[in-house]
Amino acid sequence: MTFTELTKKEFKEYLDGHELKSFLQTPEMASLKVKNGWQEYYVGVKEDEKVLCATMMCSKNTRFGKYFNAPRGYLIDFKNKTLLKFFTQEIKKFVKSKGGYVLNIEPKVLYKERDIDGNVVENGFDNTEVYNNLIELGYCHGGFYEHLDLSKQVRWAFVLELDGKSKEEIFNGFKPNTRNIIRKNQKYNVKVRELEYGELSSFTELVESSGSRKNFHSRTTEYYENMYNLFHENGEVKFLVSELDMNEYVSILRDEKDELETKVAKLMDAKASEGKRKELLSQIDTLEKRLQEAEQLRKKHGDNPLMAGAMFMLYGDEIVYLFSGTESDFMALKSQYLLQWEIIQYGIDNGYKIHNFYGINGNFKEDDDRFGLYTFKKSFNGKVVEYLGDFDLIINKPKYYLKKIISKIK
Repeated sequence: MTFTELTKKEFKEYLDGHELKSFLQTPEMASLKVKNGWQEYYVGVKEDEKVLCATMMCSKNTRFGKYFNAPRGYLIDFKNKTLLKFFTQEIKKFVKSKGGYVLNIEPKVLYKERDIDGNVVENGFDNTEVYNNLIELGYCHGGFYEHLDLSKQVRWAFVLELDGKSKEEIFNGFKPNTRNIIRKNQKYNVKVRELEYGELSSFTELVESSGSRKNFHSRTTEYYENMYNLFHENGEVKFLVSELDMNEYVSILRDEKDELETKVAKLMDAKASEGKRKELLSQIDTLEKRLQEAEQLRKKHGDNPLMAGAMFMLYGDEIVYLFSGTESDFMALKSQYLLQWEIIQYGIDNGYKIHNFYGINGNFKEDDDRFGLYTFKKSFNGKVVEYLGDFDLIINKPKYYLKKIISKIK
């Protein structure tokens, strides 16, 4: 076996065929980091010119030396202790030769099998062996934490398996309220379309609208534009938005109101229907308020406002839901549900096996600060997945632990 640097072409060919492949390991993501001052590296192990394992990693300069990170790396059989040991020894030498003091890896390896409620599945898979192999080789684990740490790749996520399922089967698996919300959006003819490059500032505005309510910050428009340039040509990123035709929406509401008023007129002489008549009058009153609100929204947002948006990465056999936002004035229609249903249908039509709703907290109690995020994703059916977490391969112990101490003081 020989440890070697790989060309981008060699690495990409190996990545595309590996079961642990992730868009986070692509040369495209590395080039995005390079734009932000990082350096990129592609290394692997060969035997008779055949690549046995590999990883993309990037480094950035810090006051302690170079910090190395392999997002969702390595691409290796973590249960092959001989190969893992050799790769670890050699990559440690490589990182040291480049001035690195630590290499952080975030394997795309699940820890223990979980069900929809986050419970460990009895007799399900258990990758404790992978954890033990890494610990035995000197890797320091970042912990089995439950919170959604936005400074790292997610440790907890929610996924919906699409493979071998029809659209009808998937839709019928949604919670009744989720199906009703989607049907309501379809009733009002809410359109879903893909944003073009020149419209991405609109996506930023939608994410920022949600961010102001939920206390998080959007990525910059430049980031979304870079992702578009890097991945869109190959169909590996989609920015979807929901759009409402206000004129049509008002017309539908008026038709609903007219229909209810006709029903009320037919009940005028039927005393036995007094309760029903009051119920219909209440619905008419609600529709009148919605019509007034719609007119105000049309004045404020125009005839075809964007209500919500979501960014999806499509790589390998997986769709990953990364960022989203909803305009505050259109929260009531909950069109994020329709966006998810549209991309799920696209996934089924195009042979994707998994729709990954991505990050959640690993605490499934109602008092958790992200419980609402979990219940939104859970309403589409599926299961919780728990990744193994991240590991540090320490290259320079004094610098590594000094950095730890200083970080705690801050």
